[in-house]
Amino acid sequence: MEAIRYGGYPYDSKISNKLRRAMLKEERKMSEEERELLAEINEAYREMATSFSHFESATDPELIEYYTYKFKADQIKYGYLIRCMKKLYYSHHRS
Repeated sequence: MEAIRYGGYPYDSKISNKLRRAMLKEERKMSEEERELLAEINEAYREMATSFSHFESATDPELIEYYTYKFKADQIKYGYLIRCMKKLYYSHHRS
């Protein structure tokens, strides 16, 4: 997973790096629910990257508008899944 750049700024690179480390370091500790959610997060990240790529290559005004809304929807979904993972992680790992 590489960082997506919007306007020259890395987008969520810290989060994706933390997720990658979590997968490697704590994979054995993760519940099945956490693993499934992590797979959904990765898929949402790919969808967001694809939407942005399509947006950058679109030339038709209607397609530009479509990919603008599609990208925003993908961002919202990705953010929601990240919040779900945080909530799930902290509920399972509280002392």
